[in-house]
Amino acid sequence: RSTLFPYTTLFRSRSLPQAPKVITFGYLLHEGHQKKYTLTSGLNLIGRKTYQTASVATVPIETSDLGFSRKHLYIEAVKGPDGVIRHYAYNASNKNETTINGLPLNAEDKVILHDSDVIHSANTTLVFKVSELPFHQASNDSDKTVI
Repeated sequence: RSTLFPYTTLFRSRSLPQAPKVITFGYLLHEGHQKKYTLTSGLNLIGRKTYQTASVATVPIETSDLGFSRKHLYIEAVKGPDGVIRHYAYNASNKNETTINGLPLNAEDKVILHDSDVIHSANTTLVFKVSELPFHQASNDSDKTVI
């Protein structure tokens, strides 16, 4: 212990509080607006951002399109037993049609998303992009898989 700096040991032994780590697996691009919306591990509720009340969506999309519901679509990021991270999209019980690459997303569908898939509903178009972070692994699945 130094006599000139008696608190050196105290400062070395303390660790600063760390912010919780949020891992980003992919993101959505709002076509035409070029706004990026990040997705996190687990369940992401995609919906229209509201200003009158607190937004229910965990990923609130800024759009004036009333055909895009406040609770519109779920995207779930899951790491499989093979270590590959997959993104599954399914309907959040809204009544407005949603398509992925032009194919309708029915209430019972659970679709695996791939890089550059286009999600469209009413007048809102989102493009799913795979994160470029090094821990993300690209899926080897075929084009569109409905489970």
